[in-house]
Amino acid sequence: MKTHRLILAVSILCVCFSSVAFATCIPQKTFTNFNTVENPGSYYYVPFGDLSITSADFVGRFWETGNRSGVNEGSYDDALWLLDSYYFPGTDKWYLNGNLGDGGVAGCPVISMTLTVEDQKNGQFVSMAIFEDLPRTVTYDFSKIGADTPLVPIPRPRLTRTQRLGDGNVEVDIAADDASAGVFNGDTSSNADITSHVIYVANVTNGTVPTDPFDHDVVSGGWTQLAVAANGGSALGVVIDCQDASTDRAVAAGMEIDGVAPTTVGARTIVECDSNLADPSGKFKLIDRPAKPGKGKPIKRR
Repeated sequence: MKTHRLILAVSILCVCFSSVAFATCIPQKTFTNFNTVENPGSYYYVPFGDLSITSADFVGRFWETGNRSGVNEGSYDDALWLLDSYYFPGTDKWYLNGNLGDGGVAGCPVISMTLTVEDQKNGQFVSMAIFEDLPRTVTYDFSKIGADTPLVPIPRPRLTRTQRLGDGNVEVDIAADDASAGVFNGDTSSNADITSHVIYVANVTNGTVPTDPFDHDVVSGGWTQLAVAANGGSALGVVIDCQDASTDRAVAAGMEIDGVAPTTVGARTIVECDSNLADPSGKFKLIDRPAKPGKGKPIKRR
């Protein structure tokens, strides 16, 4: 009987160790943009373009390329692996120094790793991907990209045509400008690519979008998905609810990378729902008319 109990105890112990090994990278793997091969001792950086950025202002995520749901950063806080530069204090340069053996990591990336950073203060993003290969068998070395990987603005949705419909809603053509300047694939077919621009809409009250702690907005801060547009593709036609003429609507986009939904939207375009700005006559009067240089905001037509 004691022998059976001992075997059972050992079996349970083995199961526990197996589950731990599955949860993190053992032996330990790392990810970095510190070069040890082509140009040993050199760093590449993630520039934000803003000296005031802190880790509270951005969301950093990573995952096994094509398998976000199975392998990702889990509870491994981005403040622990995207670090302000020690060598260039007072600049906007940050660098990668992560440990995939951290207990918060869900699973262990194999073959390829995709990493994104979304700056919720300035409405910017960057995405990068790299293969794990010789001689870097225990690290994902983003220095293979061979350059700094700066964040770029999330494009503001452009309204190329607007028309008020008979039911009070507004029909809008939205163009999603190319944002590929924020994409860095370190190897052929590694996938940091933009899958789509996810277009969101929110009510505008007294000229502001629903309150959140950043100048730009987190998706969870009151935005509702409106449509999905191709990066740099043809304008997409959508209908915006403007039946309440006293409330305008804000439209903004987030970048879906490798099929993974965004957490952040960028600069917004305002659709004015004032019933006097457009009519359903088919003349396609613009809802959001830009101010003329030196003239201030145009007077609304009645």
